[in-house]
Amino acid sequence: MRSLQYVLLYMLLFVMAISYHPVIVNISKAAGYESGTILSRYILLIFGALFAVSLFRIPKVKSALCLKYIVWLTLIAFLGYFIRSMHGNKEMLSMLRTFLIVLASIIIGWTLTPNSRQLSRIMLVFTLTVIFSGLMQVFMNIGGFVIADQYLTDSKNSLGAMLATCEVSFLFLFLSQEEKKVRLVALVFFLVGFIVILTIRARAALLSTVLLSGMFLALHAKGKKMFKWILVAIPLVLILFSFLPMSFGDYLKASISAGTQGDDVTSGRMGTYQQAIRFIVENPLLGDVENRTSIAWIHNFPLLNIYRFGLLYSWPILCLYLYIILHSLKYSIRTKMDFRYAGYTILIVPYIISLLEPTFPFGPGTVTVYNFILLGVAERFRVRDRSLLKTPRRRGVTVQTPKLQAVMDSKA
Repeated sequence: MRSLQYVLLYMLLFVMAISYHPVIVNISKAAGYESGTILSRYILLIFGALFAVSLFRIPKVKSALCLKYIVWLTLIAFLGYFIRSMHGNKEMLSMLRTFLIVLASIIIGWTLTPNSRQLSRIMLVFTLTVIFSGLMQVFMNIGGFVIADQYLTDSKNSLGAMLATCEVSFLFLFLSQEEKKVRLVALVFFLVGFIVILTIRARAALLSTVLLSGMFLALHAKGKKMFKWILVAIPLVLILFSFLPMSFGDYLKASISAGTQGDDVTSGRMGTYQQAIRFIVENPLLGDVENRTSIAWIHNFPLLNIYRFGLLYSWPILCLYLYIILHSLKYSIRTKMDFRYAGYTILIVPYIISLLEPTFPFGPGTVTVYNFILLGVAERFRVRDRSLLKTPRRRGVTVQTPKLQAVMDSKA
């Protein structure tokens, strides 16, 4: 059962990532798909099979994260049915499918107990396939590393979010692995992924990559090993950037400002934010729950839901949103970027993007499934380590349990 679970997991990660390959996207368009691709049904089928197998491997110890998530989800479902019956608004109910996919992803991760090599393999299967799909979009849709005024990438925001997730995964692999080959591969593909993000002009993904890379450097910039790898990275950067048609500074500037409306790099987002805030101030309790107004799509998850449902109905969604990110930030800092707890930090990526996009961090579709699976993995490691190192006290004396002794012996 464990082997089957990992086979299904690798299949799921590969199919999710390869679905952004331009050949798959073009075949889907020719087949008349307006959303999703020809692989969408297979993604859901594999995901469902993986979840079913994972249910047989749920451990005896319960996940506080999953239990609290279920409580919030129950409240959201109750309010969704209430809003539909009272106001005729079905938008909250339509979000339940996305929330359920996230819950299933966390449970899948919770049932996994990968060792360091397996966790590395999980990351590499997903990240290398996403980088491949991104590069093919650059070569086939854009024609190379050229900044175009018009967006030429299919599902740019979703692909950008997955690329930013890959960047953080590569940083974890680079900092945690002992094998120099793995570290070199992670470094090279981090730089390649960064160029792809610039080329497809995924600005939210660029922001999350820069912020989290800065956090990594602040925590790990000390030591001779890091200095050696910086010396290795410099020539790699020069080689990779030699393929760009202009200097790196000009390329970065063009990526951010090309095709924008004057000086507005937010592509009109600030205008919709201001309209939404003014409307919320005038209608704080109910918002636009009765669909009486029409404001352009608000690219900010918390603001969009307050506008849609008002403070009276949006609070369970906002509480769930805040609970997961605060939980992840708390243990991301406490675990000091430990490789086993990578899921806490990797989840920060879609949260940063959620401030500039309407469907993140919970969707769209299965875009963030990888992030939430790794969150479940990190939570399982945290709970297991906490119970393993728990030492009972007897009359003020710490008793060394057999489990703790085994851990101490292995470390020795």
